[in-house]
Amino acid sequence: MALIGINVNETTKYIPEKERGVENPTTFHIGVLTNRDRLELGGMFEEVKDNKLKAAMFGWELIKKCVKKIENVIDPVSKEMRSYDKIDDAVLMMFSNDEEVLIEVAGKIQEFNNLSTTEAKN
Repeated sequence: MALIGINVNETTKYIPEKERGVENPTTFHIGVLTNRDRLELGGMFEEVKDNKLKAAMFGWELIKKCVKKIENVIDPVSKEMRSYDKIDDAVLMMFSNDEEVLIEVAGKIQEFNNLSTTEAKN
């Protein structure tokens, strides 16, 4: 039987709890975590001893690797609704007052990509 590949461009829309039921909710397009991503994330934080810090850093990098787009974000400067197709540190820093949303999204990425507890800790 032939191996079945994955569609690395596939995404799943996810609306965080606090955005559900509102008009134009912020929506995260969660993509596939590839084998390469898993390998990179696996060795990224080996030297970090604090488990809470390690988990936070892992979640941050996981979001940058797996979220392909964020829709309906109010830009802090222009106050206009925007979408972001490149998720980098600057985009994630806009959510500094909504840390629980980033934690929720990182958890959904793990759930959607079937990350084991061990992989998530490392």
